[in-house]
Amino acid sequence: MSTEKIELTVTDNPKMLHETLCVAQTILGRHTDGVRTGEHVARIQRLINETERHRPLGPDGKHGDRHTDTCGCDDVPPAPLDPSKVKPGDTVTLSRGKSSVTAEVTHVQNFIHLEHLGRFRVKGLSSDRTSGYAEYTLTDHQPAPEPEPSWREGVVGTATVGPKRREVRAYAVAKGAVIEAVGGGYAVWNSDDVHGFVPDEPRPLPTREQVKAALEPGWGRDSITAMVDAVLALLRGESR
Repeated sequence: MSTEKIELTVTDNPKMLHETLCVAQTILGRHTDGVRTGEHVARIQRLINETERHRPLGPDGKHGDRHTDTCGCDDVPPAPLDPSKVKPGDTVTLSRGKSSVTAEVTHVQNFIHLEHLGRFRVKGLSSDRTSGYAEYTLTDHQPAPEPEPSWREGVVGTATVGPKRREVRAYAVAKGAVIEAVGGGYAVWNSDDVHGFVPDEPRPLPTREQVKAALEPGWGRDSITAMVDAVLALLRGESR
């Protein structure tokens, strides 16, 4: 006999199939002609076991609220929200009975503090049950938009570096490190020593007229070096 698994497609959910199979197994078990009854009962039991994997039974023999991702039930309650994931700037809804409040979070520390509304004791977060505050449940959580990263590899900007948190002109490189120009050399600051980096605002490309005006003095002297210096100064935003 092949042990290869097969997949059966049915429109009934596991709970309904379980009930039908149990009824069929009971009726078949009462059959007394002895023709392969045990074999059929065992086969039905394997199907029942599979339905219970999708829709488990409790110790009382009832399904209760024991749902799985594959139970197929329409009345699956939403997964509870985790208040420990709430952070300042997020917008939350806290509910208690028929009342609820929605506001932006200012800070979280044992309680969730809402802007203009004060602090709230929240189920699953606040452990102080003697505070006198009514307990609320987190029923909606909208995380704040992630800020645009200030770090952009390969650009020049102002970095805050070292234990004294000096601001230096630097070039951003991989993994949060920067390179600072020091005299005729350079200094490398690794990510542990870089406390912040603000890239320069991108400069607009020079116009055709600006490039031409920058190159004209070099043409007059027939000097490639002078023209290159003029274009570099133009790209740096320096007037010539």
